[in-house]
Amino acid sequence: MAKVTEALTLLATIWREAFTHDQGRRALTMQFHDSILDVFSYRTADVVAAPDFALPVIELYGGRDVARHFPFPQHGNGPSPLVVGGDVAVAMRGGGQDAVDFVNWLTRPRASGERDALTDWVDEGGFLTPYRAPSHPLLRAPAQALSRAENRHYDLSDRLIGRLEGGDGRGLWRVLTELFTDVTAGTVAPATAAAAAREKIVEGAAR
Repeated sequence: MAKVTEALTLLATIWREAFTHDQGRRALTMQFHDSILDVFSYRTADVVAAPDFALPVIELYGGRDVARHFPFPQHGNGPSPLVVGGDVAVAMRGGGQDAVDFVNWLTRPRASGERDALTDWVDEGGFLTPYRAPSHPLLRAPAQALSRAENRHYDLSDRLIGRLEGGDGRGLWRVLTELFTDVTAGTVAPATAAAAAREKIVEGAAR
């Protein structure tokens, strides 16, 4: 747990230095789409971490021609990490061979120039795949990075199991929200807040 404690302390320290009390309280009530609007509509922010389903909102406010992206900053001397989502196609046991055949069709490599229903979906920005570069200009570079990344990692939400998984208000999401609250909207020292978060993680994993 030493590495976990170290990571939580670093995160809490970054949050403490990056947010004022008022900004921390505002962040706790902000919805995801508001963060996109802050950049491309209100112009009150410069950067937002957004998946491909943010593209319609970006384009609605004229951001297609000005939107840019950059790789996740590297730490140390290794290659820059590529953080990816772990959404997968699964054939359930009761689905039979038809389900297996369908998953195999979805995931097979496509030849250059080959078109089918899946390639049309990829071109619309449905998801990134190492087998095809999407037509949308904002998605081409991420798709290329996916196909050649040496330092690829699934994001944290896709690596959790048991009591620690879950969306808003549950599992590790709740632990990290409380950590953020303690060090931004509150006055708890980063090391103290990190230690408390670690104990919540241990308790959640043990249930």
